[in-house]
Amino acid sequence: MKSLSPAVDNKGKDPTVTQTLDSKLDDKYISYSNKYNGSPSIRLDVLVQQKGITGKTQALMDSGATGVLINTRFTKSKGFQTTTLARPIPVTNIDGTRNRTGDIMETCQMLLSIMGKEGHHSESIVFYLADLGWEDLILGTDWL
Repeated sequence: MKSLSPAVDNKGKDPTVTQTLDSKLDDKYISYSNKYNGSPSIRLDVLVQQKGITGKTQALMDSGATGVLINTRFTKSKGFQTTTLARPIPVTNIDGTRNRTGDIMETCQMLLSIMGKEGHHSESIVFYLADLGWEDLILGTDWL
């Protein structure tokens, strides 16, 4: 089974962020990392929906993360239904440590909507639940 890696360390922080540029338009910002080839991370305003429950948050698009991940805390606080995996998936933080909540044991299927100036994009997506620190959603290379 493939190991997944959210782009946070074992304290829930992104250890690679060296600079954040704030945009006055749309409240979006980009974080640049020197440690991992200077690749940008982009946060987008999104809606996630499941059976009449809607959550508004930001998703971190992160080319340094594998998988499509949702924070266990966010999922439980909104009351989204989850599905238990037949086998756990190991998860490693960006700093190489094991995730503090251990292996991924659950998924959460929902509708992800990204709103933009020129319209929006919606798709059904299955997220893996993990402790993502202060991030609610991470869209890693599997989604990109």
